[in-house]
Formats: sequence, structure tokens, C-alpha cells
Amino acid sequence: FNHFEVAQALRAPSYVSFESALSYHQLIPEAVYGTICATTLRSQEFHTEKGDFYFRHLPIKNFFLGVERVEDGGSIFFIATPWRALADHYFVFKRPWVSLESVFEDLRIEELDLADFSTEPLRVLAKAYPSPRVRRLLAKFLSDLER
Repeated sequence: FNHFEVAQALRAPSYVSFESALSYHQLIPEAVYGTICATTLRSQEFHTEKGDFYFRHLPIKNFFLGVERVEDGGSIFFIATPWRALADHYFVFKRPWVSLESVFEDLRIEELDLADFSTEPLRVLAKAYPSPRVRRLLAKFLSDLER
């Protein structure tokens, strides 16, 4: 069974995000014990024999922006792009990030690994993420990358 597919069966609408998505995209070195998802519903946790599932509330506006549908070995699930996962993480957990450098230090992401991902989803999110605070940080990420 696929944890990500189970998560989507537990709570809809939802998609895999936060550390779970960053780990899936092989950006963070730490193991993630539990599946962390975004949902438009209230935040909730499920602890089952299949694993631990955490759902964090996000605004409905542009909910699936920066989210991809993945088919993996017969499983189908929705997962945040790395940029969306970072935006969601900053929004929900109120991280003290001010630049990409602070993200690299906080989450131990390697700059070269993140460089493998297109910045187009970042450009779109910097204009349309539902939080002005997050849009400002994403715009800063773009300016960091363009230097």
C-alpha cells in the first residue's frame, strides 16, 4: 500500500505537502515519520495501523496551485511541488525564514538539489499564494535565485 494514497482516502480534499513532499522529492535528509498533508478542512490527525497521518488546514483559494497528480506503481495521489511544500511549511508553521539561505540552514536542503526543480511553479505561487506574507517570501526566493 502507498501511504500517500491512504492519506487521500482518509481526508479529501487534500494533498501531500510539508516535510512529506520535500522527502518525496529527495530534498531533506531526515526521515519523515508520518504523512503530512494540506487540506481545506480543519486540521486533524489520524493514527492507524497503516501509519500516522497529519492534516493541516490551508485556505481554499488556489488550493491545488503548485500540486501535481502522480501515478506511482498503481497508486495515484496529489503531491506539492517542492516550492509549494516550502510555501505551505512557511505558512502553517510560521518559520523564521527571510531568504533561501535560511531555508537551506533550517531544513538542511542542498541548494544544488533545489536547483534541479523548475522555478516556474515558484513564479506562479509568488503571484497567487493566498497569503501576502508567503507571497513576499516567495518573491524574495525568486530574487535570490536570479542573483
